[in-house]
Amino acid sequence: MKLSDIRIGVPLLQLKTRISHSNPRRAMAFERVILDMARHFSRDPSLGGITLQRIFTDILCVPDPDPLVLPTLYELMDLGVISPRTITSLDALTMHDIEITGLGREMMDNGMMIPSKLAQEDRTFHFDPIGGRLLSEEESRSYIKTKPGISIDSSEFEGVFPEVLIRTSLEQSPAADDYGKIEKIELESARPLWKEYIFSVELDSGSIKIVLKGNDSLNRYLASIDADKFYSTFIDPVFDYGKLSADQLEKADGNDAENLRPVSYVLSNWPENAPFVLPGPAYDSACIPEQAPPRQAIIIHDESCSEDISMEWNRNLSGCKIFVKAPHPAKDSFLLTNSSNTVCRHIRVHYNNVPRSLIVASCTPSGEENRILNDVLSGIPEKIRSLPNFREQLFLWRKFLDKIGWEDPSAAENGPGQRRA
Repeated sequence: MKLSDIRIGVPLLQLKTRISHSNPRRAMAFERVILDMARHFSRDPSLGGITLQRIFTDILCVPDPDPLVLPTLYELMDLGVISPRTITSLDALTMHDIEITGLGREMMDNGMMIPSKLAQEDRTFHFDPIGGRLLSEEESRSYIKTKPGISIDSSEFEGVFPEVLIRTSLEQSPAADDYGKIEKIELESARPLWKEYIFSVELDSGSIKIVLKGNDSLNRYLASIDADKFYSTFIDPVFDYGKLSADQLEKADGNDAENLRPVSYVLSNWPENAPFVLPGPAYDSACIPEQAPPRQAIIIHDESCSEDISMEWNRNLSGCKIFVKAPHPAKDSFLLTNSSNTVCRHIRVHYNNVPRSLIVASCTPSGEENRILNDVLSGIPEKIRSLPNFREQLFLWRKFLDKIGWEDPSAAENGPGQRRA
């Protein structure tokens, strides 16, 4: 049996990263010449001592080698391929002075592919820590920055960084060639984004559970949460109501299961279309509209009122709030209208084999309560007459009843008040 729908915020990790990458390239002609000579002649006792100026001018017949050879040497040194002791001029540099580094030897063994200078790029990724996947930019747009009231604890995912998944994504993307060799991926910052999913709260053979159809990974994660933490995070905020204790309430009628709702549902769904509404003593006053909706009278009983009756009309005089100094005529009622009566009850359930009590609201069509409502309405004109401006208020009240098509019970000769056909 379904008790309610609830919205639960599910986190997505927004990860800002810095990607360091390089694109190896094939060695150019002068680079290959220098590296080949260094490999073969740097330790040669006879040839290793010849200056590079003589090698390029006399042997290789390059008339002015400085503009071509010096930049190449500087580039190979900057890339960590060679480590000459000094570079002043080709006249002073011999093959003995050039040493190929470990990186250089590895590069030469792999087809003379020169590593490029390291480049860095900042990228943002969106990771679903529960589903274990990266979301596309389009998928992530449905998430927001504001954390919903009922949410999964995102602190469980602090420190989560799916580096392998990000690396694989980059290597398999159409832009993989632009990255070449990915040297490292660093996490710069992380923060949660949120999306609300609508879960169903169901009662099955006395056990309560929360289900999201079609999302096995999310359901498995919820099932893995500690039972007490789960209950206090997701069930209590929906069904708990601080003004009432389950021990003080009657047990809900098992035959009335289809009419059961969380109290929070009733509080967030004011009956705007009902002509008359009487909030009960336990109803949260903060959930009563600041002004009465059009064509509605909200009748509030409060023994602490300073006057027997006071009336607050809305801006266009089409609805009003009436404060009556008297005990509530239906103390068991949570919210009474001319067509329905909502009362609070408790039901016994189990979660993870632990017995629990839920406070629920049961809404049924008005029966005996119609008489109570009509008694209240019958007494309002007499109470209005105690006001200094009773003529104006009485006129407005009768005009209101006429507008909603309701017969004034105090003027009726037979029976209670009712809508006129």
